[in-house]
Amino acid sequence: MPTLVKDIVFDLEFDLALNKEVLKKFPDAQLTSGTYYSKLVNKNYNKFNINSNYDRLDLDLMYESDFIFDNETYGIVVCGTGKKRYNLAHTTCNEWKPTGPNIRDFIYISDYLKDFKKYKVRSDVLGDVRLAVINFIKAYPTLKFDKESLEPRLRDLIIFS
Repeated sequence: MPTLVKDIVFDLEFDLALNKEVLKKFPDAQLTSGTYYSKLVNKNYNKFNINSNYDRLDLDLMYESDFIFDNETYGIVVCGTGKKRYNLAHTTCNEWKPTGPNIRDFIYISDYLKDFKKYKVRSDVLGDVRLAVINFIKAYPTLKFDKESLEPRLRDLIIFS
């Protein structure tokens, strides 16, 4: 079905205005598969999500704002790129078997403090991250984890909880 030229021009002007708005706030922004990414989000995020599924705990940082085009308000979401997603913890198999079921028997907790420092993530998210890690460990009471690799504050919280 043919497209009207005025619709094509509107879409191009909208995309240009959107890209300029993102570029104004994030000069290092990149666009991949319709999603904006910028390393500056790690310092300037205004929203974060802690995602948990059956075997992983991840942190996503993002910056959300609005921009006005043609008297309508549109939302912009820019994700952080130092790492798109910070892996906080995951379950794993201590002994992998080439045949038969591999039973998850260990919780690996990443050194997220080192990642946060490397990618310049603000520290205001740490309380929520620690709570999510504790809840993830509590969700798998039969699995083992290395208490020595935990950060000291988290180790103390787990001992007293």
